[in-house]
Amino acid sequence: MIYETGWKEDETALYIDASDRKYAAKNGNLAWRINNPGLIRHHSPVAKKNGSIGVWGKFAIFSNVLQGHQALKAWLCSKKIYQSDLHTLAAYYQPKLSEQCAQNLASAIGVRTETKIKDLSQTQLESLIASIEKLCGFVHRGDEEFLLLPKIAAKIECPGKEDLYLVGKDLTLTHSEAIDWIVSHRLDAVIVHRPSGSTHLRSRPRYRMQTLKLTWEQHCEIAGEVTTVARLVGEKTPGQCVWGFINGIRNTKEEALKSCSLISVHAGNEAVISLRNDQLFQGIKETGVSILLKLGVDTPIVTHAVQFLRYLLALSEQQDNSPVIVFAHSQGAAIAEHALTSLSDDEKKQIRVFTFGGWSFIAPDAAHPESHNYASIGDLIPRAGSYNLQDLAIRKYEGLKKGLTDEEIIRRLAFGDALQDLDFLDTRLIEKYTQERCKYYQAEFKKITNITVVESGSMWEHSFNNGSYQACVQAVIEKYRSKKMQAKLIEKKPAIISVV
Repeated sequence: MIYETGWKEDETALYIDASDRKYAAKNGNLAWRINNPGLIRHHSPVAKKNGSIGVWGKFAIFSNVLQGHQALKAWLCSKKIYQSDLHTLAAYYQPKLSEQCAQNLASAIGVRTETKIKDLSQTQLESLIASIEKLCGFVHRGDEEFLLLPKIAAKIECPGKEDLYLVGKDLTLTHSEAIDWIVSHRLDAVIVHRPSGSTHLRSRPRYRMQTLKLTWEQHCEIAGEVTTVARLVGEKTPGQCVWGFINGIRNTKEEALKSCSLISVHAGNEAVISLRNDQLFQGIKETGVSILLKLGVDTPIVTHAVQFLRYLLALSEQQDNSPVIVFAHSQGAAIAEHALTSLSDDEKKQIRVFTFGGWSFIAPDAAHPESHNYASIGDLIPRAGSYNLQDLAIRKYEGLKKGLTDEEIIRRLAFGDALQDLDFLDTRLIEKYTQERCKYYQAEFKKITNITVVESGSMWEHSFNNGSYQACVQAVIEKYRSKKMQAKLIEKKPAIISVV
């Protein structure tokens, strides 16, 4: 591995590679931590010529051990040292014990202490290099640690509680824990101090700092807090389902939290994790995002949604594969639809998505087979976002209310198309056309098997908080909470032992 820069922080050597990844060398001997087997001084010309990338006190930090080894060899062969004897080397490395040190070096390579470096054979020179490296402490103690430091993936806001930080795909740290990890060189992030005395954390893309504790004034222009990807509402309950929520367009933070809280209340105040999708610029930005999503363009919120869904899957894995249930409202359905396409088939099949008044519908094969779409008959958003499917779902809904079967509804739709499209009254041709249209509607009906049109309480009923949608939310939650309870009862049920 080649590192671009290195520096001392406490008693840890920190490194940055070409991809801006950060590493920490802890414990062990100094020569090992700084890749400098011969403890070459940083001001030495051979240090710079052999790839010195930083400074630890008076010593150079090298990108790798090979460069440090070559620097030692180059130093021994430099004009000044090459003409010196082992007494000179001993006085350089151990001035207080130079005589004993010279004897030890001479004994290790089988020469007299007065022997000059230039008179050594190649084999003797290599033995001398090895002896010097051992003298400098370039030996393993057994407690060495060299770590690739993880970055903060996202921030999870917890209203009324300490925020959480997502590290990797499944580890969460509180604000105080994250600070402790940064200070102890276990996390690649920056602590920024505000004038008020509070702190916030930020990531460190392409920024190489010499200290982790920065002032607000120094970095207010470039800092920027770690992006909040999710929020947590409610209290985590052992064995609960993993509840997720993606809010729709034109929702402020407070409105989104209110909707998320409704889910938590239905679930007995269990924890619900909500993707951040707050209103900006009076909703103008969200409107543009919705249009781009319909045009098939993945916007930044989709990237966050992919990360959000994978975090829910990681939580499920920690909780004995509890069901992952994601509620999506309005634009949230389109965001979920796009995010699912970035997941593997195995990941998709583990996520149950339930949409309400969706700008898009989740197709039957796009996620877990139990995923479902609910659209109020008075909600205009699904008609605007998915006109053909919503219109067909409403036609089916109206037919079922009249007591018709799917086949009868399809026959009526197909016959209506024949009367509208054909300008002649040949009954045989009308019947043939009707049969072809039946095949078309049979294929279309497969696309709406997971769409349910619900009764409307008003002509404009799009809010996630309305009674029609909340009744569906409650039914879904009760279904899966009941399933979890049944599973627990089965696990606790004592085995029946037959006695013959």
